[in-house]
Amino acid sequence: MKPITIMYVDDDEMILELGKEMLEDCGYNVIQKSCCLEALDLIQVRPMEIDIIITDYEMPSMNGKQFAEKVKQFRNDIPIIMATAKKDIDETMLYDAGINELITKPYEAEEIELLIKALTVGFN
Repeated sequence: MKPITIMYVDDDEMILELGKEMLEDCGYNVIQKSCCLEALDLIQVRPMEIDIIITDYEMPSMNGKQFAEKVKQFRNDIPIIMATAKKDIDETMLYDAGINELITKPYEAEEIELLIKALTVGFN
């Protein structure tokens, strides 16, 4: 059984490193990207390499909702978790954009792992 590969997208390098460490400690392969445009390029070139995406909401080139909409043009089936510290976010708008789950920062490893497991049931 191959390990699940997660693309972790966040423009904050410290959060990106902490998130990668946390996910690798849980046994996942992690591809980290600090730019949505770079992440989209990889998804276009190797769309089946990524099993799930975790993305920040507020990023410089586009927000997480816009990023998710673009991802879904290439891989409509890929689960996406939105991680944000924003409290006033319109969850319906996110789900309409293809976001599967929303998690509030800061979060614990157990919280994100439960979401990942729920979204990847039946993988492999």
